[in-house]
Amino acid sequence: IIRQVEAKYDHPIAILGDLQGPKLRVGTFANPDGEMLQAGQMFRFDLDQTPGTNQRVLLPHPEIIEASEVGHVLLIDDGKVKVEVTGTGPGYLDCTVVVPGKIKDKKVCV
Repeated sequence: IIRQVEAKYDHPIAILGDLQGPKLRVGTFANPDGEMLQAGQMFRFDLDQTPGTNQRVLLPHPEIIEASEVGHVLLIDDGKVKVEVTGTGPGYLDCTVVVPGKIKDKKVCV
């Protein structure tokens, strides 16, 4: 149909598509209701399969952990929770909570 309209009006038409990127999800929490993170709190993302707590959770994407640097920002659950990377090490990211909120099982982290 688009090409027909182009031909009819003798004018090019551009098509723009917004494609969803990969979904990087955190692991599960020991508390099925998730955990409330407070502003200023330290929180760790790591490769430990143990259910998460108010202090840490699994981020099963070693490539994200390796690529992250101090000062990078991670948004969780569509930006409802925001953390800033304050430290890195082998298999983990230490972060400070900037925008507080609840983090639950399998929420997207970008």
